[in-house]
Amino acid sequence: MGTNAGTKLDVARYSEPKDESSVDGREAYFRYGSVAFRTVYSIGGHLVTAGKVVQVVRESHAGPTRGEWDDISIMQYPSQQAILSMKQVPEYRKALAHRNAGLERTPIVASLVF
Repeated sequence: MGTNAGTKLDVARYSEPKDESSVDGREAYFRYGSVAFRTVYSIGGHLVTAGKVVQVVRESHAGPTRGEWDDISIMQYPSQQAILSMKQVPEYRKALAHRNAGLERTPIVASLVF
C-alpha cells in the first residue's frame, strides 16, 4: 500500500516557468494525478480510497506524516517492485514536475497489508 498526501500551494512553483504562472497548487497536483492514476493502473495497482482531509485528530510529532494535509490517497500495488517501476515510465517522470510544483511537501508512506 502507498499513501500520498500533501499541502497544496496557493501558486504552483515550477522550476522552469513557462505559461504556468497562473496555476495554483491544486491544478498542478491534478495534472500530476491524472498521469499518476493511469500509471498506477497500468502496473496493476489501484485506488483504495482518496479524499479531503477535514481534520487531523492527533498530529505526529515526527516523521513524514507531520504537519498539515489537504488530501490523502491510498493506493494498492501488486508489489514493491511495481511501485519503483513507475519512475521508468517517461510520462510519469515528466508529470513529477507538476507534483513538485503544486505541493509544499509530499509524504509517501509505504506499508504492507496484514
